[in-house]
Amino acid sequence: LGGSGFVGSRICERLVAEGAAVTSISRSGGPPEDAGPWAQQVRWLRGDVLSMELAGPLAGAEAVVSAIGAIGSGDDERLNGATAETAAAAAAAAQAKRF
Repeated sequence: LGGSGFVGSRICERLVAEGAAVTSISRSGGPPEDAGPWAQQVRWLRGDVLSMELAGPLAGAEAVVSAIGAIGSGDDERLNGATAETAAAAAAAAQAKRF
């Protein structure tokens, strides 16, 4: 989750390099502009964790990584707190082994 951001894109790149099947859900729905060839191996989905149904995209996931966050935003509680709570609950509902 949040794979198009500064931290998330590096997590996606590393997971792809290690051979993982990677799906990223982000509000942009795509890789950062400067992404390398690794980005072509990621399944990119557009969505907002707080308003979308996560059961389908997370079905069968062994692990869910959340790199969603903001620094210095006027909406830190929602962007850092509520998104983490929602992501953790969705990972548990999907029976992911790791969050």
